[in-house]
Amino acid sequence: MERKIVWNKLPSKNFASELMRISEQSFQNAEIVENAVLSTIEKIKSQPERYPTDKHKTNNNGNFRAFETHTTG
Repeated sequence: MERKIVWNKLPSKNFASELMRISEQSFQNAEIVENAVLSTIEKIKSQPERYPTDKHKTNNNGNFRAFETHTTG
């Protein structure tokens, strides 16, 4: 069963801000990072158990997941 991903305002704003910062140096690298993050999020929608729960989220009942992505460009 595919799940819905909800971004809170602050993480969404931070993500956009970081992409802008990266694009100041390299628009291509910003696109690479954006695509890597968004493609990982797509995987989370169908298989969230694949990723660990977010240990930094207080009172996490298992609905909040964490992931890292490393890109090469």
